[in-house]
Amino acid sequence: MFSHLNEEGRGRMVDIGGKKDTERYAKAHGYVFMSAKILKAVEKGEIKKGDVLAVAQIAGIMAAKRTPYEIPLCHPLMITHADIKFRIIKEYPCIEIISEVKTTGKTGAEMEALNAVSTAALTIYDMCKGLEKGIVIGDISLLEKSGGKSGLWKPEFVKEGKIINIAVGSKKGEEKKPVEKCEIIENFGLKGDAHAGGSKKQVSIFAVESLKEVPENKMIEVMRGGYTENLTIVGIPLYYLVPENVLRVGTVEIEIESVGKESFVNGGRPYIVSRKGIFGHVKKTGIAKVGDTIGVIN
Repeated sequence: MFSHLNEEGRGRMVDIGGKKDTERYAKAHGYVFMSAKILKAVEKGEIKKGDVLAVAQIAGIMAAKRTPYEIPLCHPLMITHADIKFRIIKEYPCIEIISEVKTTGKTGAEMEALNAVSTAALTIYDMCKGLEKGIVIGDISLLEKSGGKSGLWKPEFVKEGKIINIAVGSKKGEEKKPVEKCEIIENFGLKGDAHAGGSKKQVSIFAVESLKEVPENKMIEVMRGGYTENLTIVGIPLYYLVPENVLRVGTVEIEIESVGKESFVNGGRPYIVSRKGIFGHVKKTGIAKVGDTIGVIN
């Protein structure tokens, strides 16, 4: 039987009186997607209703404190800390909202953290809806919780996908050749690759999802082009493949440095790689194989 149902199948508040008080922590996040024009206006404080992020931050903190008034069977908490942070993602215009909530008590702060993100997102929508009705809120999820009987919970990956190709090139300016596996070396890159070492762009990655950015009249030449990137991956939303995020495959960790190059190429596969290619530096050494799971870590 579900703990929130009584013997008659009706909702009830679970009795937590016998639980021990422990330090509790929860972290959640979510995204608000909008046009680049509106995102720029939010960042510069040019929305007529006021400072969007400042208002959304306060709204999120207030929502964390009022969670039991909105979620019927949620226990009231004595919150000791609540905060909201924002990350502007220009590469795929959106705002990431990150909440953190702490308390010392008999039950966790997961709902408070999630409610904070949800309300902050709705506040952003409310303040911008006069300029853009098509704003989308999504991907709200728990990132971490600790405390209580179950202790620490933290997913291995925030989002995960697969490596579908690995390619290494011995000379710059030439197409890379597919390999089944490769050693990826800390502060260097793929063993045997001409682009490894010497910069923060030690590894090049291409997400298959980026193909939707290719115009119809360019698609054939892009698909016919040979590999110019080291890793081809599929399954991770593009807005997770942005600077500061870290990818892990096996023991390998790659921190994303940039998306796209300084100058664009207008032909072949480099057309899309120069615009949406992902470049990063290697933080930890290991072996990567075609078919391996690759994911964004928290």
